[in-house]
Amino acid sequence: METINKILVATDYSANAESAELYAAALAQALHCSLVFSHIYKHSEDRMYEGIPVSYHRLKQETLETHVRNTLKNDYLDLSYNCLVREGSPPEEILHCSKEEHASLIVNGKRGMNSNHIKLWGNTTWGLISRSRVPVLIIPEGAVFNGIRKIIFYTDYRSGEIPVLKYLSAFAALLDAELIVAHIVDHETLSSQDHAAHDTFRTAMEKEHIVIHTSHYRLLPLKKIPKGAAFYASEEGADVIVLAPQKRSFWEKVYDTGTAPQIIMQSEIPVLTIPDYYDPDRVSFWSSIMMTMKDIEEQLHL
Repeated sequence: METINKILVATDYSANAESAELYAAALAQALHCSLVFSHIYKHSEDRMYEGIPVSYHRLKQETLETHVRNTLKNDYLDLSYNCLVREGSPPEEILHCSKEEHASLIVNGKRGMNSNHIKLWGNTTWGLISRSRVPVLIIPEGAVFNGIRKIIFYTDYRSGEIPVLKYLSAFAALLDAELIVAHIVDHETLSSQDHAAHDTFRTAMEKEHIVIHTSHYRLLPLKKIPKGAAFYASEEGADVIVLAPQKRSFWEKVYDTGTAPQIIMQSEIPVLTIPDYYDPDRVSFWSSIMMTMKDIEEQLHL
């Protein structure tokens, strides 16, 4: 099973995007994988430069390539990468680029959260996370990659998380990282039901032969779950929080009451989201089928 062989990072040249770019470059170097830089713009207008018509798309492409060269400079000379520019809506086009490039991880920046950013959450970062078929890594502004030595996965004891943990255990082993599997409850005293559910999920993992490298299983009684989850991860010295967010209900989409978005918004460390029932081998299979169908259609139109 593959873990990560190509990373796609989206940029709009902002400060938070720069943090994501540098983090993605360092991670790609650590994992010995290639990198794709993508930039999405909304309007396409050809312009005149000294009386000569200039393609707006070409200008955007050249701007991205220059930006990437300046970003990587001398630190990542051996890094294999390419640049993609697309016109359209950022979430949709980032996902299209991810499919085209067979990226196994998407990296995206996150601004410091104020009320305006929270209102836009459903249309930007969460729109990307909720629709992606591959893991998405959200990088807070100012975050720096210093290796990944400790990972915290917050579980809801759902069956869809078992394949996620298979993938995550392989990823942790690749980085020689400690993996903590934790469940948060919103009351101070743990009940017998809490312990029973915890033991049942651990047994389910063992039945699936999930091997966790340097693992811990913890029940965390925290009253305020989103804030408590972010605080616990910071106190533990975690390098990454991992979530497998469930598809949200209509009312959660309207009022944005999902726990996962709130944890991501409040976390000061990177958050990796992995789709429920994630199977990288199956995603790669269907991506190959889709590319084959696209090639056939192009041949038919020649």
